[in-house]
Amino acid sequence: MFKSIFTFSFFTTISRISGLIRDILIAMVVGATSLADVFFSSFRFANLFRAFFAEGAFTTSFIPLYSAESHDNKKAFSFASSVISLTSIILLIFCLITQTFFPYMIQVFTPGFDQSKFILTVTLSRITMPYIIFISIASLIGGMLQVKQHFASTAIAPIILNLSLIVSLFVPYIKTPAHNLSIAVLIGGIFQLLLMLFSAYKLKAAFF
Repeated sequence: MFKSIFTFSFFTTISRISGLIRDILIAMVVGATSLADVFFSSFRFANLFRAFFAEGAFTTSFIPLYSAESHDNKKAFSFASSVISLTSIILLIFCLITQTFFPYMIQVFTPGFDQSKFILTVTLSRITMPYIIFISIASLIGGMLQVKQHFASTAIAPIILNLSLIVSLFVPYIKTPAHNLSIAVLIGGIFQLLLMLFSAYKLKAAFF
């Protein structure tokens, strides 16, 4: 128990430090500009739906149900595979729908943007939204890992996102720093999921 507490606390501390560095660098590069307004507005949608799918009641209820089946590897495999497959399909459909309706959603949630900021917010929101697919599946797999008494990967995952955002500020800009940051959110989500998949494979908690 103490080993798990120390591991989780250590990586959580690293995550907080990297998050602070991330915020400082974003403030230095983007500052209090219209680009900052656009990026944080677009990222807000991904974070909002992340709270519903990746950190909400669905994921919370998955852990005890998976734990109840974990004594039988075959049943646990079948249950996890079904839940993650269904979740992936639902999230994919949801993302496709939001891609279509983002102009209307942004008018409601971020009124007052001029035409250029509005168009850029729609573009960046469409880039960041698929992040919820990767982070939601990663959260489900993280729950499986916790049942297996493995907590390190769950604590490391936020560090990956922070590093992705930090690195994006030091590479050539695609158009603006906000574009780089939005793509970094998506890349960070992909690598978070890859970390969870690798950990699940090592612990024989795979679902595929």
